This record gives sequence, structure tokens and C-alpha cells, in this order.
Amino acid sequence: MFIRGAIGANRDWATSIDMVEERAAIEENWIKTGKMLWWHQFSEGLRVIGPPFQGKTESDGLLLEMYAFPTQELFMEWAMSPEHASAHTKLLHAGRAAMAEGRMSFPPVQYNFHATDDRTTDIQQLRGELGDLYDRMEQTEWAQPPAPGMFRRGMLGDEAE
Repeated sequence: MFIRGAIGANRDWATSIDMVEERAAIEENWIKTGKMLWWHQFSEGLRVIGPPFQGKTESDGLLLEMYAFPTQELFMEWAMSPEHASAHTKLLHAGRAAMAEGRMSFPPVQYNFHATDDRTTDIQQLRGELGDLYDRMEQTEWAQPPAPGMFRRGMLGDEAE
């Protein structure tokens, strides 16, 4: 299994984004087909029960986004898919509007991660493949990163090669 996720400050500004079509397309084309095992995204945030996380307490929302795939190859297919592009584009436009209104800081306060339960995976090789994927993604018309190498840095902590 391969998981991509993020945890951090809730995106209050994102709760009003209309993602009905994107959710339906993801359910139809990814979940029902078995290409994606599960996903949690576009929520109003989770309420923290327990010790504060990054200063967030029970009264704050916590961003927790995760999606899981049977294989890392299916994640890479997802990353360049029309469903992901559509959701990303809406999130990007809403995020830019929130920054302009002072409702969001940049970069957002969150920890992005990838994980696998496959003990035979060469993690360094996979990091390289993911870095190449994020570099390719930045070249697409829909990605529009705020700065070159932003995806690789945000997703992997790496500088573009």
C-alpha cells in the first residue's frame, strides 16, 4: 500500500470550495475501480482530542488529508490524472484568493508525507521517482506552483535537481 498525506493547520478558507463534481469523479474513477483504496480530503477539519498538535487544540480544526493506493504506481497515475488536476486547480485558486484576503499564510503550515508498507521498496529510489514526478507536475498547465521546485520541496523536502 502507498499513502500520500498532509497534516497541519486547518484550511478554513477551503471549506466553501464546491468539490461535488471532483468528489463524484474520484469515487467513480478511482475508489469504485479499486485504483484508490480510500481517501479523506476537502473536510472542515478534525477536532484534536488529546495534546495540542502544532499549537492546535480541541477548539481548532486540524487538516488531515490522506489517500491510499494499492501501489505507488497508481499514486503516480493519480498525481497526473484529470481528477487530481481539477481538484488541485480549484484548491489553488481558492488558496490564492485566501492569501490575497489575508486568510492564509504561505507556505501553509503543514507536514506532507508519503508512506509505504512495502518492505522491499528502495526508499531512495522511490524518493527520486517522486521528485521526478513533482518536477513533471510543475511543468503542467494546471499545477502553477508559486515558485520553481516548490512541489519537490513541499512534498519531499528536497531541492530540484
